[in-house]
Amino acid sequence: MVSNASRSPTNYPRNCWWVVATAGEISERPLGRVVLERPVVLYRRTNGGVVALEDRCVHRWAPLSIGRVQGDDIVCRYHGFRYGADGRCVHIPTQNAIPKKARVRSYPVLERGPFIWLWTGDDAERHDAPEPPDLSWVDDPGWVVARGDYELHANYMALKENVLDLTHFPFVHADTLAIADFLQPPEVTVDGDRVAYEMVFRDLPLPALYADLTGIGRDRRATRIFRGAFVSPAIQEATVEIVDPAAAPGQRDRFLVRVMHLTTPRSPTSTHYWWVRGQDFGDRPGVRERLQATVTAAFAEDKVVLESTQALIEADARHRDAPEVSVRADEAGMRMRRIVERMVSRETPQ
Repeated sequence: MVSNASRSPTNYPRNCWWVVATAGEISERPLGRVVLERPVVLYRRTNGGVVALEDRCVHRWAPLSIGRVQGDDIVCRYHGFRYGADGRCVHIPTQNAIPKKARVRSYPVLERGPFIWLWTGDDAERHDAPEPPDLSWVDDPGWVVARGDYELHANYMALKENVLDLTHFPFVHADTLAIADFLQPPEVTVDGDRVAYEMVFRDLPLPALYADLTGIGRDRRATRIFRGAFVSPAIQEATVEIVDPAAAPGQRDRFLVRVMHLTTPRSPTSTHYWWVRGQDFGDRPGVRERLQATVTAAFAEDKVVLESTQALIEADARHRDAPEVSVRADEAGMRMRRIVERMVSRETPQ
């Protein structure tokens, strides 16, 4: 479901840590990205640290991302203006005097595990914002991990609502995930700005996605516990715990799946989406490749639905006024909407 919030051009707060790139993408070659309608250029300094600057030369707006890195500085390709890691212009080839206003914004960045995070808001608000998550399990050799990203031509809130409401699984992912029993609304709890859900399926056969790799099989019954949460406008997390009540003595009886959904708006109708899905079981030849293919295909199915919905909203002249009906399964998404709206309103001048 695409939220009413997704129809507004101002439904993302700036006081937030957003993923801007994977760590492996950043090198001494400039990389350009767009975050919340602001072009940003990223590169690594000689000590390996990451620099994030406004991606434009103050002289004639040429993108710095098409320039080159010189030491710890970046040089504009158009007229050779050079900028330090703090955004100040430090050299103009045609004159010695450098105007005081010759500087671009420098953004705070964090490198946490596989991702680079960018702070787009006021520095004074940083200490109150949720920190980027610990993703150390991504590199744990005991975990089987799939990762990916894509550009979504839809508002970021559409994807965030999608991953808070698993009742779309039997319809959108009927062929890929083949989980057909998401037919009851989840239990939802709210703690401050965190919205969480839980769905418990007791004493039921496991879908093939879990049955084969856990070794429980398709004939025996087990319990599945699905949990997830809205952590921030940039972060949503989920887990699946599988419990085998009839595990033989000495055999494993619990298995865990973890998923991270990381969303960064490029514009009101464009989103960069990174995802990571891991499980602490089933590590044998061919499983990583199978998992990567299955999850990639499933998330591509979400992309088709969300982009088609966004296109319909934009094409229909009534898109800001037509009624939208919500149901019990939308509770987590609706609570998230209100939290994000409050975040945005706090930043909007009255």
